[in-house]
Amino acid sequence: MNAPVALAYAQGLTQGQRVKVDFARKMHDAGVSIGPLYDPKGERMRA
Repeated sequence: MNAPVALAYAQGLTQGQRVKVDFARKMHDAGVSIGPLYDPKGERMRA
């Protein structure tokens, strides 16, 4: 992914929605991803 990942439980958000998150007392832009952040079929594995 080459990007930080944060997990949260939040209701009423939709895929792709932009939000602000507080991390280490600083506000950061973030995007909502409803689905898994991994490749369950192994299609993106690198050799």
